[in-house]
Amino acid sequence: MRRTTFVALGLLLAAVLIVVIALTSGISLAFGTPYIERKLTEMLGRDVTLARPPHLRIAQSVELDISGLRIADAEWTGNPYFLTVEQGRVSIETSSLFAEQILIEDLQLDSVVLDLAVDEAGERNLPDLGGDDEEELEDEESGPPRIILQH
Repeated sequence: MRRTTFVALGLLLAAVLIVVIALTSGISLAFGTPYIERKLTEMLGRDVTLARPPHLRIAQSVELDISGLRIADAEWTGNPYFLTVEQGRVSIETSSLFAEQILIEDLQLDSVVLDLAVDEAGERNLPDLGGDDEEELEDEESGPPRIILQH
């Protein structure tokens, strides 16, 4: 009985250690890429694709690396993409993930192309990020957490 308990505890400790090492050295989020693309597409109302899976690393801060981000443009523009980012990295203060405000410590974007356009009626090709401007939030806590860029 004692030996079985020690073996079980040893296996549990080894599993926790493997997870900690994987997160601090970084893991590919290939398994979650379709989910991430789907959620971003729903949020923006535009097709969002990633050329390669994001890479996540957790240490003093949470770092997320992306490659080949593409956000589709409005159909009326005739352009395929509203935004392209070849490489990107965001570093978020780990403790802020559990707070009301998320603190972005560093944001790096390489080879960014942003195509802003306005049609004849004055409509812009910016994706809708926050719903209708005329809507008032009844409960501030129901919205997403505030995000602060530290510079």
